[in-house]
Amino acid sequence: MKYKLNSKDREVIRFVSKRLLKDGFNPKNWCIKEIPVEQEVYTFQNMDDAVEFSVFVIDDVKHLGYYVYGNDGSCQERYAHSVIECLEKMEMPKSKYHHGAEN
Repeated sequence: MKYKLNSKDREVIRFVSKRLLKDGFNPKNWCIKEIPVEQEVYTFQNMDDAVEFSVFVIDDVKHLGYYVYGNDGSCQERYAHSVIECLEKMEMPKSKYHHGAEN
């Protein structure tokens, strides 16, 4: 199934392209990883590696952001002033190694 971008999606993409350019990144090297269904959180990923950041849309205001994860698995959204700040502060979820077989 192919998703058709709506006007809000296109606004977020324009916002992200401008912010990427402002921080010295080429927007063509980034793609949308996740488009929101219910919550207004978009995730963008660099196509050359696994770095990513989010855009939170709250009351039609767009905020760059990232997630931090606690040792208990909790997740908190944080706002950032730049894409660089998002990339430097983004934490990936902590998970235990699973070898695929039961002990």
